[in-house]
Amino acid sequence: MRYRPLGSTGVTISEIGVGCGGTSGLMGRGSAEQRRAVVSRALELGINYFDTAPAYDGTRSETGLGETLKELGARLIVGTKVRLEPSDLGDIPGAVTKSVEDSLRRLQVEIIDLLQVHNRPGMELRAWDHDVLGVNELLGPQGVVETLERLREQRKIQHIGFTAIGEVAAFDALVESGRLEAVQSYFNLLNPSAGMHVPVGFRGADYGMIIDRAGAKGLGVLVIRALAAGALTSLTTLHPLAGGWSQRASHEVEADRARARSLSWLLEGTDDTISQLALRFALTKAETSTVLVGFSDVSQVDEACAVPGKPPIPPEHLEKLKGFYFAD
Repeated sequence: MRYRPLGSTGVTISEIGVGCGGTSGLMGRGSAEQRRAVVSRALELGINYFDTAPAYDGTRSETGLGETLKELGARLIVGTKVRLEPSDLGDIPGAVTKSVEDSLRRLQVEIIDLLQVHNRPGMELRAWDHDVLGVNELLGPQGVVETLERLREQRKIQHIGFTAIGEVAAFDALVESGRLEAVQSYFNLLNPSAGMHVPVGFRGADYGMIIDRAGAKGLGVLVIRALAAGALTSLTTLHPLAGGWSQRASHEVEADRARARSLSWLLEGTDDTISQLALRFALTKAETSTVLVGFSDVSQVDEACAVPGKPPIPPEHLEKLKGFYFAD
């Protein structure tokens, strides 16, 4: 395993991290034996970061992770999140504090290493989209970040971050505030817009090169969806625990898989699987601190942990990829 700094936090983090969401299903739907086998292997191979959230499998992911780490006697770097509902906006400090305290209890830890905002950032609230939090609710007085800063002073959390899915202008406001220390960023071979320029009319969401701007301001970058929810794998059927593809329409999944197949030329002359190629791509960005991967079984841990130490994707291949995005 290789390690990188988590921005300017002073934390050193493994290049591969464990994502404990519903895509893999391990923490929320796996047995204690399955969780123990995967986590033990991850620890053996040098992974030191696990990422979860109250929203994953109805809080079962946090509970499962906490139980497994306690059983194994492991104290690693653990990240979780806070997501507010419209009913919480009347008392943001109270809702955030309760969420953090509940997470501490489920994870069975005294301090959460990284607490991230899970709502999508927007410039303003949207009546039709209850998952969006406006910049005022995030950065204003009695807002989410102010509350997290107070909880940091109380040693209930150590570092603060946010998830960069939403409005690019809002991402910029959060980064420029100087109050956030990490960002989770959607970045993969099918949609590299968080770390590469894409053409006007690109079919995916445009995340506005947020990785570069966040890195320039000293924020750590945790890459999510590096495998595009399973499209950038060789799997033709889901693992019994997994749930990522089932959350999307079948035609969307097949469209992504077809685009992934058109990138097979990147595998020529390598012994990579498509999944390993995708992880190498995510690690190409110098600003990337870790790439989060959801594991359903031990073989997937072994496959991902063989990537650190592989050579970066050649510059000429990265240049050729630009043509793929323009033709997409």
